[in-house]
Amino acid sequence: MRKLLFKSTLLALPFLVATGLEAFVLPVDSFTFRLWEALRIDTFGELLPGVFYPRMDVTTVEEGDLGHHSVNAVKKLVRWQTDRYGFRKADSDRTAWPVVIVGDSIAAGSSLTQRELLSEVLGGTLGVDVYPLAPADMNGFLRDERFTAHPPKIVVVECVERTIPGCLPEVRDTMTERPRSSRPINEWVRRVGVIQRIGVPLDRIWKGTLRNNARASVERKLARVTGTRAPQRGGPKEMLFLSPVNTPIPEADRNTTVARLTGYQRILGRRGIRLVFLPIPEKQNIHHRQLPGAERPRSLARLIAALRDAGVETVDTQAALDDAYQRDGVPLYHTDDSHLNGRGIRVVADQVAQMIGPPGTSSPSPRR
Repeated sequence: MRKLLFKSTLLALPFLVATGLEAFVLPVDSFTFRLWEALRIDTFGELLPGVFYPRMDVTTVEEGDLGHHSVNAVKKLVRWQTDRYGFRKADSDRTAWPVVIVGDSIAAGSSLTQRELLSEVLGGTLGVDVYPLAPADMNGFLRDERFTAHPPKIVVVECVERTIPGCLPEVRDTMTERPRSSRPINEWVRRVGVIQRIGVPLDRIWKGTLRNNARASVERKLARVTGTRAPQRGGPKEMLFLSPVNTPIPEADRNTTVARLTGYQRILGRRGIRLVFLPIPEKQNIHHRQLPGAERPRSLARLIAALRDAGVETVDTQAALDDAYQRDGVPLYHTDDSHLNGRGIRVVADQVAQMIGPPGTSSPSPRR
């Protein structure tokens, strides 16, 4: 029995050492191609706040989500900072923000360095501090005690075109409900620094990025050897797309989106909060001319018109990004990634700033 235990320990020792090095010694991004995967909480969300590891400040070289580990990959020097709440914001003692962006990976700044985030660019334009509650949805905003205690003046709800209306769940006005008895305890656990310092390495161990990276490397090599991997083409300037077609937004989804957002507007309005909707076109929408036989997409423009007719303040990002691309001829999305690049973010931020004006101003009639 002792011999069996000794041999088992020897057999497991390399794996235990590797796991310990990964969790406690090596940088958090050692085995990922971008920081999104490296910093995203995987399992221990009950011990950690938000969606990313809290209080992180990491700089690395990333590749895009469409072209990583290929000849199309474009190296990008990227810095990520997260706050004590687990969102992509430099940490501070602040608990109130005049503008909050609730959204997905666009609002969280996937593929962007910290200063290029939509919240950072918009904040610089408006001269106020903007908070990126992302990735998150309206339920996450309504449950967040920070915004219950200190409601922002404006909430910008951001969604990528293909996720509409799935990014807009049905909600209840939880801001006016009493919290469940267990909720304060859960929130306290997530805020304790010691618990956070324990939770991060535990989550890194469970996530197993070293194992995942090793498995993916083997699969890529086997695919090249067996010829099952599609031949790579082009180079770093080759424009890659998540899909070769523009999927239209059905009329039923358009009606659902209008209903959900008008509902959000009523709930937020009871708290004196102004709602602005920010739809983000797909990459193949704005760059549709680079796809074979692709027609100019129109369903997002129809959705924006329907929302404005219903009285929902909606930023016309379709027209703004179209105009900017036609005028300058410079890509607004990363060539090897599905997300907006810094130029695209600037165009979007300028449109949002023009619509909302200085925070605290009254809501104007929707522009037509």
